[in-house]
Amino acid sequence: MLSASAGRILSIVMRALILVTLGMIASSCGSAGSSDDIPAGSQSSVAPTGTPEPQTLELSVTDAMFSTDVLEADAGRPIIVAFSNEDSIVHNFQLWRDDSREEKLFFGELLDGPGTIEYEIGALEPGTYRFECHPHVATMFGHLIVAEPEP
Repeated sequence: MLSASAGRILSIVMRALILVTLGMIASSCGSAGSSDDIPAGSQSSVAPTGTPEPQTLELSVTDAMFSTDVLEADAGRPIIVAFSNEDSIVHNFQLWRDDSREEKLFFGELLDGPGTIEYEIGALEPGTYRFECHPHVATMFGHLIVAEPEP
């Protein structure tokens, strides 16, 4: 059996634990920063977080040739390659770290032509990358130049 003073101490400690627990629950359930705080039709002054808006690069193939041998993109923004195969043979888009072709970064699905597809590459760091068509690497290649965006 507990003495009267030990019982009071235990009671105080239990109350403190309950208050701390309730405070933690209340703070985690609060609505600060939720979309419910923004009236309909208003815009939040808080800057959006997450992935930057993607950039779309257009690349087509006609007569077994790419429409360009140089693509340019901003670093840090996801890249989508809108690929159009105008030929009646299969082509694709693949991406290497550089001309050494030692590190493949992306291999796009082979596309029977004519047809279109969007390849989601993702964000890249600044640099010069090699792109090519897998079935035609000797004749269909170019460079993707990724640079820091201008302010």
